[in-house]
Amino acid sequence: MTALDCSPPGPPPAPSVPDRLMELANQLAASQFAAFRELYAGAGVCPPLLSWAVDPEAARSPDILEFDRISEPMCDARGRILHDRFDLAAFGDLTGLLTVVRADADHMVFTYDHYGGDIAAVWGRTMQGRSTAEFQGPMADGVTALYMAAALRGERALSVNRPPGQVFVRDWRVYIVPMIDDDQTVVGFVSLNLPETPFARGLDLVPWPTVVCDAEGTVHLANRAAHAAWADPAHRGPLPPWGTLADALGAVWEPPVPADALAEGAQAIAIRLERRDGRPAVHATLSGVMHHERAFYVLICTPG
Repeated sequence: MTALDCSPPGPPPAPSVPDRLMELANQLAASQFAAFRELYAGAGVCPPLLSWAVDPEAARSPDILEFDRISEPMCDARGRILHDRFDLAAFGDLTGLLTVVRADADHMVFTYDHYGGDIAAVWGRTMQGRSTAEFQGPMADGVTALYMAAALRGERALSVNRPPGQVFVRDWRVYIVPMIDDDQTVVGFVSLNLPETPFARGLDLVPWPTVVCDAEGTVHLANRAAHAAWADPAHRGPLPPWGTLADALGAVWEPPVPADALAEGAQAIAIRLERRDGRPAVHATLSGVMHHERAFYVLICTPG
């Protein structure tokens, strides 16, 4: 006779990735955001704010209004873009801020067929040809579930995100518009990505090459003057942002003081960056800035 197993039952098996994402997407589609917030909060990341049925006038964004003006001839009565009418080139200067995402038949895989260059420049990398599952951290599930929910609802959405601390953006608004085929099936999305970068705009007022970097010399932000001065690939490495001072200047970077000391109010100091190739040294004024509770260096490179 076989003995009966009277031990208490174990915990139920964890849901598979598709099941977990579908559950999260169904909650988002029903405007239930608790699990979505927990996904991000569990990783120590500020969760996005999401709203459905967006009123472009209420969004108070000239770029969104311009997007709607251009896309209106491409849309049906519900504001969904018709696949056979979509013309990326018609968006002109907005193209660099657009993503075009293709959905698979099951609305589980979302691939970027277009990833605007202006977005990549701020984000520090491109997702062209890659899927939302390739994002780092909670964004992989969060962005995928968001697109799944938008496909379920078949309407426009607005997501307001606070990017990771190394991205110099105060907030990032994403205006998400479904794209449908002749059968009214959602086959993808066109999204307008609007990074709010007040600090970057301030840097562009500085007439000298100016960069924001970390202790390792990775450039996170560069003004127009820096791009103009360091754009010669024959003599320098990758153009900032997201290159390094060593790449851009051929200079040795050894921060003389911690960035947080400068950011907390210490007086800016003058430094000299020696170049490895014998060109004249770079003279700079070094100060600090706090961004999302992280300290960075600000270098204003002045004439020698």
